[in-house]
Amino acid sequence: EIASSLGQVTLLIQCAANMPGGDQGDIEDTQINRVMDINYSGTVHVTTAVLPAMLAIDSCEIASIGSLAGRVLTHGMGA
Repeated sequence: EIASSLGQVTLLIQCAANMPGGDQGDIEDTQINRVMDINYSGTVHVTTAVLPAMLAIDSCEIASIGSLAGRVLTHGMGA
């Protein structure tokens, strides 16, 4: 749909950021699942959607912007 209305996707810049704060024991499973759905699955889905067409052209770029909170333990950011 994007390609037909705006042209070939040659650049994808993505930054998913849903990070509810709180102690791990106070965070519901549904909140943790939502974080994973947005931050991880959202990144995977959008990349998967555009990647085949991007690979078919000579020049394209993908930039995924992340946070250290996903790699470094941070107080109050258990999800």
